[in-house]
Amino acid sequence: MPISLRSRFWRMLLRNTFMTKKRSIAEYRANDMKSAKLMGGISKTVSVEKIEIDGLQAEWIIPANANPKKVILYLHGGGYVTGSIESYRMMCSLLATYTGIKILIPNYRLAPEHPFPAALDDALKTYRWLLKQGHSPADIIICGDSAGGGLSLATVIALRDNNESLPAATVCLSPWTDLTLKNKTHVTKAKVESMLRADILSEWASAYAGESNLNNPLVSRLNADFHSFPPLFIQVGSDEVLLDDSILLAEKAKAAGVDVTLKIHDDMWHVWMVLGELIPESKKAFEEIALFISILKARKPGNVGKPALITFSPPPRPGWCLLPFLMGAPAPFWLLLLARPSRGFSGPLGNKLKKTHSPPPPPAVPFSRFFPGPLPRPGVSAPSPPSFVRRPLGDGAPPPPPPPRPSPAWVFFFFFVFVPPVPPPHPQGPRGAWGFGVARPPPPKPKKNKRPPRTPPPPPRPPRGRLDPPPPGPPRWLPAPAPGGARGPTPPP
Repeated sequence: MPISLRSRFWRMLLRNTFMTKKRSIAEYRANDMKSAKLMGGISKTVSVEKIEIDGLQAEWIIPANANPKKVILYLHGGGYVTGSIESYRMMCSLLATYTGIKILIPNYRLAPEHPFPAALDDALKTYRWLLKQGHSPADIIICGDSAGGGLSLATVIALRDNNESLPAATVCLSPWTDLTLKNKTHVTKAKVESMLRADILSEWASAYAGESNLNNPLVSRLNADFHSFPPLFIQVGSDEVLLDDSILLAEKAKAAGVDVTLKIHDDMWHVWMVLGELIPESKKAFEEIALFISILKARKPGNVGKPALITFSPPPRPGWCLLPFLMGAPAPFWLLLLARPSRGFSGPLGNKLKKTHSPPPPPAVPFSRFFPGPLPRPGVSAPSPPSFVRRPLGDGAPPPPPPPRPSPAWVFFFFFVFVPPVPPPHPQGPRGAWGFGVARPPPPKPKKNKRPPRTPPPPPRPPRGRLDPPPPGPPRWLPAPAPGGARGPTPPP
């Protein structure tokens, strides 16, 4: 399904901002401070608490009715050289609201002032501090985007190599896993990328690595070994240069026996979720993360056999659903489109019309049911994976069938209700009203003269002068002769 109009607008804006010219690290940090004002708004149901962890600034994002035991350790992105708690507060507040879990965001040290392994040490310090506060490793999920996604993987790798307890899962959003920039998508996706430039990524990689080798497994996570790794969930956009970083990570983790879920969102750019409520596609990404976490809860031994409650909303409808309304279609037609419960609407009106559906929850089975691996427990059937989960990588299974198309009943309803009937036959033939029949030109009308011809005027009378002879007959001033010869009155002088 095509992306929404709002996403198209933001993609164009981001491309004009980040791809037109090369910026320095100082300029990126100044832009991050400006965006923090836009991204700093949170819901009233979410509370913020600032803390300090052994000199490291951090912040709690606590949603309403949050589970006090569950924690998400979020490591923000920014290429290891920029990024802050303020610029990720809105995104983390939405993530906390959808998952129902409080989030801890540390302000880890940035390069080039603090190169590798400063950021990794801060992440390990925060994780160990959570363990000291009484949180169980099975109740902690490490999550991160872009550079923070790679830092999340490095944190788990360092914990495993030190024989420490591992978190329950790892969630990576558009992770940067190969700082050598050797993947093909750095070339094939350069024209559609909206935020990342190859020259800037190379500068950031050198600033973060410092004197370390870029092939170090804790720097470029694609070179690491993923044995004994917790379940891994990856989200990435199809129009970003780091696409191969996620695909190769999923393939290598899957080969090591890790439960991996890779979701590629079509036409989306790098870390689109940071825009939060500004675009409807962020909501879908948060719902997928919430579903992944709910399945993790079902894996616990104490919850075997208990269903996991999974709720989700319809996917967003693109902005072209308003096209019939803008073209002057009848109001019932576009209201019918907006009110359909099978899909949502990506606009202000959609917040009032959309509905939340709660399908029957699946039984509690290991998350590996989405990929070839150990079978579920005896007596527990493995349901088919949700529609958003991609097929396993390299398993040879046929692709899932396409979703059923909606019934065309509403098309016939519109046709018979809103299309007027055929008019009665015209005496001169069909006239082609509303496309029915073939229009026949009307017969030619007789030509009418603009004005009737004028009759010739009568000939002019000749003028009469004084010397003209008088007309025949008695003068008009003389009266008729009286009888007996008497003369009448004398004429006037």
